[in-house]
Amino acid sequence: MTNYLHNSGSVIGSFRLSLYVLISSCYWAFMRAHAPLGIAWRPFHTQRVFNAVNHMVNGSPLLSYGFTSWNDLHEVANTISSGQPVEVYLVSPLSYWIQAALVSAKPAIDLSRVGVIGDYLLICCVAALSAEIALQLIRPREAIFSLFWPLSAFALFLASPWSYRMMLAPWNEVSWLFFYLVAIQFFLLNRQRLGLCSLLLAGLYQWQWSIFVFLFYGIIYVIDLTLDRKVIHPLLPPGLQSSRGAIQVLAVTLLPAIVAFSQGLTASSSSLHVKHSGSNLLFRIGIDSLNNIHHGGILAAMQFLGGNRVSLCFQAQAVVNVTNKIAIFNCVASIAGLFILSLVAIIGYIWLCSSERRYHWITLPTLWSFSSFFLLFQQSYAVHLQGYSFVFAFIFAVGFIFLLVRIRMIIGATPVLAVLFCLPLVMGVLINFIRVSYVTGVNG
Repeated sequence: MTNYLHNSGSVIGSFRLSLYVLISSCYWAFMRAHAPLGIAWRPFHTQRVFNAVNHMVNGSPLLSYGFTSWNDLHEVANTISSGQPVEVYLVSPLSYWIQAALVSAKPAIDLSRVGVIGDYLLICCVAALSAEIALQLIRPREAIFSLFWPLSAFALFLASPWSYRMMLAPWNEVSWLFFYLVAIQFFLLNRQRLGLCSLLLAGLYQWQWSIFVFLFYGIIYVIDLTLDRKVIHPLLPPGLQSSRGAIQVLAVTLLPAIVAFSQGLTASSSSLHVKHSGSNLLFRIGIDSLNNIHHGGILAAMQFLGGNRVSLCFQAQAVVNVTNKIAIFNCVASIAGLFILSLVAIIGYIWLCSSERRYHWITLPTLWSFSSFFLLFQQSYAVHLQGYSFVFAFIFAVGFIFLLVRIRMIIGATPVLAVLFCLPLVMGVLINFIRVSYVTGVNG
């Protein structure tokens, strides 16, 4: 997983990895002891996992069509036996195969406790991958920066409110980002086939993100064909910067969506008439009707920049007195402060995109996909603040660290002075992160 860089050396790389483990352990222990919601799965998520695994372990008819469900197995079975059309919330078994294997091997296992540990380890791996990619993008010459910058990026990713909510109720975005970043690491190591396989696997976990990556390359590819240019080649991973490489990337990012739609069509046209009970496209965009009260436009969709909803600061305030006013003000100030920090990180990420053109294949698809997702699916982002925004943790960590690196270069500070002055800044952001995570709602 770890990409040891030209000046890092295996010794520094190993030390860096051990510090990742130390930071992860300290953060786990701290949030377990002090966070109001702790680090355990939320009850609704525990029930969803239990239902999905129950379908898989007990051979649900839905498995024949490549699905499991968050709905209760007995309710689904009773509906099927009655001969009525089955309308359930369908999900991919891929997200629950490990849990199902554990339950099959040991039925008495406490799935929620083991699952929390597994999810946290996966988030830590995503944080480490983000930190190593940030190190590759920055490429520091000094040994001290080969430790300080990636460790800071790792801590910023891990302690962010976007990551914390994925500890409480993980979404498929965690697996998608993990395999997407693994693909980037493989491409950096000139392992193109493994990179393409990892990119495909990411899409099988969450096809929506992969379809946006497909659209990014697809639009440019069509423009290239129309104008007879080669704009797409520099935007492709190393070793794939050709017309054949473009086709391969387009294929592995489109295939997961084809699989998902084929499964859904097969299930709906079967004798069971299985129908997904999730919301339709226009509803998630927010323009289906005026009755869609959760659609608040771009500003509501951008709530993720604050790490939490400001409305959380006004809950459970039955009596308005001086103490409550102070609590409300400080809560709002914490979220507003993170909103501003997120804008600063975005500036750093855009600066990175404009400065490091050789790494456009890493930075631009991610930025375009995330921006397009939240700008188009405004209602979905306004409602589901926690899951979709997990990908932003990568943009924040990389963008914020790159901004510090460039400011240090402009000022011309020595490595020791740069670390000395940047350390309080990073710590300040981490404290703001934890404060915002504390006000996370009961649903995670």
